[in-house]
Amino acid sequence: MHDKLTDDELLSLQAFLDSPELEETSMDVVTMEGYFAALAIGPRTMMPSQWMPWIWDMDEGEAQPAFVDAEEANALMQLVVRHYNGVVRDFIEAPAAFRPLYDQDPRWGASAWCEGFMLGVTLGKEDWTPLLVSEPTWLAPFTRLGTADGLAFTQKDGDAETWIEQIVPSLQRIRAYWLEQRARAPEGQVEDDFRFGTDAPMPHLRAAPKVGRNDPCPCGSGRKFKKCCVTAAQTLH
Repeated sequence: MHDKLTDDELLSLQAFLDSPELEETSMDVVTMEGYFAALAIGPRTMMPSQWMPWIWDMDEGEAQPAFVDAEEANALMQLVVRHYNGVVRDFIEAPAAFRPLYDQDPRWGASAWCEGFMLGVTLGKEDWTPLLVSEPTWLAPFTRLGTADGLAFTQKDGDAETWIEQIVPSLQRIRAYWLEQRARAPEGQVEDDFRFGTDAPMPHLRAAPKVGRNDPCPCGSGRKFKKCCVTAAQTLH
């Protein structure tokens, strides 16, 4: 089965994520793609049991989707897994040609994409430490667009487009860095033992007081937070 989701499939998955049971806590599909990108190019491979809960609940990893029946559950879980596999395949087969969703369709926002990427980094923060220490500027586009503190600086400076342009080049650098680290693994040593430990830290991104994803955006636009500054850097105020 082809991994890449069609536009209709993306919208179908988004409609489920916008359901009353999940809309306050879940990722959007573009946030999910950024999240999967961090998992795909990062220091270690995580099992779905580690990364799946945070799709439904970005803050605590505890909320569970309420499927109508087994058929709906199977269909939607297949969409999530295909979305993940599609991102992984892109970075394996044609990393230089990778185009994030926000670059393909204006309905998806670069800020939400970066928020997902940073969640993926934070999920395995201990494993990302060597890069965070040695090359902190490579994470700058994602922190400036995908974290509360970073967005505040970006809004103040009015330089969102500059950071958006740096996202894909930073992805290429980060991918190359971790590929090199894996190549240095001692011969015969189990890769997973070399690359990371067994515990996944609890993600925590927000340094500022949490704004509900359906609350009015603090920027004063009158739009919901998740449809404004948290999702679209193109509309930063």
